[in-house]
Amino acid sequence: MNYKDYSDMKRCNGAALFAYGFMNVTLIICYIIEVLKKSRTISYLLIFSLLALVPFFVCLFSYRKDYDTPIVKRCMPVGFWIFYTFIIFTTISPVAYVYAIVVGTVLFCYNDAKLLIRFTGAILLSNVGQVIYTGITHQIASEDLPNIEIRIGSLILFTLYSIASSHVMEANPMHVCRQLKRKRNMQQS
Repeated sequence: MNYKDYSDMKRCNGAALFAYGFMNVTLIICYIIEVLKKSRTISYLLIFSLLALVPFFVCLFSYRKDYDTPIVKRCMPVGFWIFYTFIIFTTISPVAYVYAIVVGTVLFCYNDAKLLIRFTGAILLSNVGQVIYTGITHQIASEDLPNIEIRIGSLILFTLYSIASSHVMEANPMHVCRQLKRKRNMQQS
């Protein structure tokens, strides 16, 4: 069977799982290097790996059972959001927030505005929560403020652009259908 002959959901699930798996493997390798450099502990790596891999394998096993399963579409963003929240609350890097943008882009393949709104909204709230937490616990220095502003600003923009783009993507097929219907009606007249 040709990839073009797959159902939309099977193609979306396959693309999402490939990207999700590739990202998880990349991040785990990076954090193994962190352990080797003694920047992270083995126990941290184990928790990190579990949070990365458990939702991925739930999605993968669901996909293997039924390629058209909606479980991947629902489980991947939630599983990643939990993993991502752990990362941003435990990292020392000011740019770890970009992982969410990477995953957010693969969710576009589902052409589902509500999915993107929920995902980007949850990611934005986690980041705002993390900034509030670090502020309350006096972990923000004045030199950190530009990074925080860029981080929150870029996530707000990503959220807004994702919502706008997904609404257009949902409207496009409906518009094409209306045009084809009008054209058919004109030909029949």
